[in-house]
Amino acid sequence: MFTGLIEEVGRIAQVEANAAGSRIRVQAQRILEKLALGDSIAVDGACMTVIAFDETSFTFEASPESLSKTNFSSFQPGKRVNLERPLTPSSRIGGHYVTGHVDGLGKVLSREEQGNSIVYTFEVPSESMAALLVPKGSVAVLGISLTVNTVSDNRFTVAIIPHTLGHTNLGDYQPGDVVNLETDLLGKYVQRLMRAPQAGENPYCATPETLQPDLTSVYPTHATVEESISIDAPSLAPAMNSIGLTRKPPATAQIHTGSWFNHDPE
Repeated sequence: MFTGLIEEVGRIAQVEANAAGSRIRVQAQRILEKLALGDSIAVDGACMTVIAFDETSFTFEASPESLSKTNFSSFQPGKRVNLERPLTPSSRIGGHYVTGHVDGLGKVLSREEQGNSIVYTFEVPSESMAALLVPKGSVAVLGISLTVNTVSDNRFTVAIIPHTLGHTNLGDYQPGDVVNLETDLLGKYVQRLMRAPQAGENPYCATPETLQPDLTSVYPTHATVEESISIDAPSLAPAMNSIGLTRKPPATAQIHTGSWFNHDPE
């Protein structure tokens, strides 16, 4: 898991491509501190496993799947890449939760100066991905945690401040270039729960029609409340105090006629 706050911009040192994928070596400095074999590093936002390293570089292998979903196939020696190590439980999460699992490639449509920032317009490859973008929501572009400004059809914009341009490789990208995109994880779960199950999927996947579930399928021995009851907190206080419970209870608890509750007939 990453935060989308880039630690270092490294450079591609070597690319060895074959039918099985690519073996890529990256020159870096800070990212190598306390590095170990098998560690994960986000390279332009894609989580990769370190298979070798020395004092000036680390190496990872990209599978055909990774090459098809990322910009790795365009890597050449000298290209700058964003690097980030996984977060630790004590880290401040200044960005958002970034998994490093790239959803696909977007395209830079334009970049325009507005005041002290540059507004980028990106195009996403599918409507399903566009549906996961919301104004003022989060998106990872090349592994950079960014705030979405606007969304229109399959396009969205972000405003890049000078600090971000100076500490990432985004300034290298011009209209027509492709970038790695990862949408917000929370949106993916919501989208998955809201759509109807496909063939072979979990039939309990919720749809808009089933967001109010038939509780008889969950609690077959259900019961309904036939008479409304109300319990006032003050009447509970003496009993709670007698057994050493001094925490103030809720003001009022109510169960209305027709409410559902779990029921064990035994």
